[in-house]
Amino acid sequence: YSHPATVRGVFRVFSVLRFGDIAFLMGIVVAYALYGTLDLRQLFIRASEVPVIFSLWPAGGWEFSGTTVVTLLIFVGAMSKSAQFPLHLWVPDSLYAPTPVSALLHAGIINAGGFLLARLAPLYDLSPTALHVAFAVGLLTALLGSSMMLIQNDIKKTLAYSTIGQMGFMIMECGLGAYGLAVFHLIAHGIFKGTLFLSSGNIIHAARKEPRLPPKDEAAGIDEFSSLSWFTGFALTLILPLIIVLAGHGVLRVPLADSQGAVIFLFFGWATSAQAILTVYRLRAVASWKVAATMLVTLFVVVVTYLTAAESFTNFLFPGAGEVAAHFQAGALPGALFDLLVALAALSILLGWVLIYAHAHGRSIRLPEWVHEFKLRLYLLLMNRLYLDGIALRVGIPCRRRIAGLSTSRLFTCGASFVALAWALSLSVRPEELSLSTTMRFVAVAATLPLFPFHGLFVAALARSQGYLAIGLVILMPTAGLYGVGDLLAGLPSEPLTGIRVLALCGALFGMFRALLQSHLMPLLAYASLSFHSILWWHLSGSRMLTAQAAVYFISLVLTTGGMLLAWHRLQLRYGDQALEHLSGLAHPMPRFATLLALFSMAAIGLPPFGLFAGYIGMLLHPSVQISWDLLIVSLTWTGASVYLYRMMQRLLWGPHRSDISYRDLRPAESVPLIMLLLVLIAVGLLPYGFFDAAQWTSGYRSAMEMTISWIK
Repeated sequence: YSHPATVRGVFRVFSVLRFGDIAFLMGIVVAYALYGTLDLRQLFIRASEVPVIFSLWPAGGWEFSGTTVVTLLIFVGAMSKSAQFPLHLWVPDSLYAPTPVSALLHAGIINAGGFLLARLAPLYDLSPTALHVAFAVGLLTALLGSSMMLIQNDIKKTLAYSTIGQMGFMIMECGLGAYGLAVFHLIAHGIFKGTLFLSSGNIIHAARKEPRLPPKDEAAGIDEFSSLSWFTGFALTLILPLIIVLAGHGVLRVPLADSQGAVIFLFFGWATSAQAILTVYRLRAVASWKVAATMLVTLFVVVVTYLTAAESFTNFLFPGAGEVAAHFQAGALPGALFDLLVALAALSILLGWVLIYAHAHGRSIRLPEWVHEFKLRLYLLLMNRLYLDGIALRVGIPCRRRIAGLSTSRLFTCGASFVALAWALSLSVRPEELSLSTTMRFVAVAATLPLFPFHGLFVAALARSQGYLAIGLVILMPTAGLYGVGDLLAGLPSEPLTGIRVLALCGALFGMFRALLQSHLMPLLAYASLSFHSILWWHLSGSRMLTAQAAVYFISLVLTTGGMLLAWHRLQLRYGDQALEHLSGLAHPMPRFATLLALFSMAAIGLPPFGLFAGYIGMLLHPSVQISWDLLIVSLTWTGASVYLYRMMQRLLWGPHRSDISYRDLRPAESVPLIMLLLVLIAVGLLPYGFFDAAQWTSGYRSAMEMTISWIK
């Protein structure tokens, strides 16, 4: 945490994965809204029995099946976890971590996307469109990852881009319906890539101690070319398809003529064996007959192991009769396209042998000038990671400046408030139908339980208060507002609720943008609270009552905000009211405070097992939620606010250490209130899941929520 590049890389990892979480969570919500369950067995049955067609854009005629929408949204989440293009940029940024951490990441965590697709195979079989998209994305990622791997001169970057390419192969296999092959690939890759990263750590550690490591192989440059080795490998590569076909027909009884899936299995065996033989051929320092014998042994071991393991994994995962054939049929490509891809891949393997032979004999293949120019430009493109980082800077910096200029402008704030109110009124009721008493009650409630554009009182009270007064206000004001929400919503007709929903969505976006620009914690938490409370308003306007999910969300939000203010108050007592940029590096000298603040930040950004996560998920899965663009706005708002809260924690804890500050950690007595709040947040978060005795916990949870709602009212 003392290395700036590591801290920046961690933030990039968190941000990219959070982006994938938006789509992943929306896929869960849409699946629940369409099929009424998240139990996988029931979900597969209902999705196959009840086909749902809905239009994302009626005017444009965009009609999709429900399974296609669900599977594509979940696939975007899998793309971020398994580093598929263009969500692969976080992998190179995570390389500053120690090699055991990299081994764990590349051997386990990054496999989540392939595992997820394989686990949801019956659902993906219902959407060939999603499978074809997965195949295209995986193929592109495999090509780009493997190509960028070849030009690296850093051992960990080489392994990282190799992982990206391997993940592309794994997703491509899932897109073709070869889920058993994908799981076998997942486990095999985890074993060898974890070993490679740990071994690279040993090499790096040794090279730092001994400058002569790694030794230069002088013999490799002057070794003569072995025709026997080349001929053996080339002949085996040509004969290998025949061996595989005979083994497939005679031993495994694979119907090659009727199944693309069988061809996929056998072709991958051929490609893997050829790759292994090409690698063995590079051992030119060994006598040629030994290399040839090694090629034969390698061929036998790879082919037998590959076919046996792939067949065993497939039978283990899908024991039902015809189940494997159904998966392959769902992911089948058009015949001409499939044949073209197989032919191109086979041609590339044979072309590799020809280029090796020409290079070893000092022969060069004459190519047009434009080909050399293209190779140079392609090299520069891959070396600079497709210039995606530069594009992000070119686009991101002007966008941030414009957002900063707009959000700090009073004219923009007034204009946005006027537009939001006019829009809400136009969707709800005519102004002459609003009674004065109802309007005044609504304004009073919206001012205390902050709702855009009546949030000024809450933001001003919180931003200008200090110490325990701010903590009291952040708890009492929303509680007072929630007290009047129940009667207010019950007395309103359905039309004004649509207007409230519009104001809530506008407030969620406005609070998120304003929070991104704050340099002091108090206004940052004020605008982040506006965003989170707007999500609560959005739920209440749809449910028209204070639900148990809303109660969990509200209690957790108030306690989380109060806990972060209490932690900030402890810092103010020590260092005064400083900006976030002026106070950093607390992790090492203040471990007790750093641990508690990190836990509160986890609770604030909505991670389990804290209550805010349980309440938020519960509200999204409430029966009143309809599939609309509201879900996207709510998810974006939640993600944007949570990313900046994480950024705030990063600055405070892992920023540069300041030598002009005398760091003093929290005393045990100061830690007790924060620990108690965290325990309450965990308890509220675990109650809805029915831990231990499900019936007893559910009954207790309902009783607690009823008591809480009664207390609030």
